[in-house]
Amino acid sequence: MQAQGLFAERVYAQIMKIDPHRMDRFLPAWARRANPIIRAQLGVFWRAMTPDLSVPARWYLYQMLVTVISFALPGMFNLLLPVVVVPVILLPFVLYFYCDTLFRIGAETAIMLADDVRQDRITLLRTTPIPLMQALAAKGAAAIWRQVETLELLLLAIVLLSFPMVILQHATFNLLDAQPTQTRLLVIVGVTASIARFFLEPIMIAALGIAMGAVNKLRIPAILSTGALAFAYAVLINMPRLLELDVWGRLLVETVLPLALPIAITYLSLRFAVHQLTRD
Repeated sequence: MQAQGLFAERVYAQIMKIDPHRMDRFLPAWARRANPIIRAQLGVFWRAMTPDLSVPARWYLYQMLVTVISFALPGMFNLLLPVVVVPVILLPFVLYFYCDTLFRIGAETAIMLADDVRQDRITLLRTTPIPLMQALAAKGAAAIWRQVETLELLLLAIVLLSFPMVILQHATFNLLDAQPTQTRLLVIVGVTASIARFFLEPIMIAALGIAMGAVNKLRIPAILSTGALAFAYAVLINMPRLLELDVWGRLLVETVLPLALPIAITYLSLRFAVHQLTRD
């Protein structure tokens, strides 16, 4: 076992030595660990492995296959209800670690930018050939890379828990039998949106930290304001789910808003930070 571990380390070292871009070349240039800004922020942690997405992808495909089969067997979801309740017990623990990870990402980016503004390192950053918006995004990516191992575990947990949670949510409103076809389509869309949110929300929180760090020169106010905005977003995005909505309303609340808002907030936060740092 030890020999296998040493062999794997040697292989990884050779890959990184020959081509450091190989492990995350599917990412945009500002998010790669070879980016000089990210390398400077990560230090020795730049060698963190790229997450293995194959296992979560397989479980996602299995769940979608079960949903497709249930079109021909409408009673399948009702039979699954006693089983899907069991994984829900783990949900509070997963939510705790997810929120803790998001808080760490937001706090680190807020501290990063607050220190840069206070120590006037932004002037030096603006002299580089990298556009300021990409440079700020790279700082947010560095904070996410620091949490990549935890995020990898959380991704698998969210893939496993999203499916039973979406089924239970529709069962609560008695939609499994009343609207079987629409409900199964909503299950597919809802699970897919939940997984997509997992990739979008850490980026959004990092962007909020960047914006608040650009406004505040002190660490504590920057962290608190980032946390307050993140909490406001969580309330805004989740409270409408408690309403009785039709199919289109539920599609809007569970799919469109959770995907559109993080993208819009990320862009606006970065633009706001650029404006704050260049308004002189």
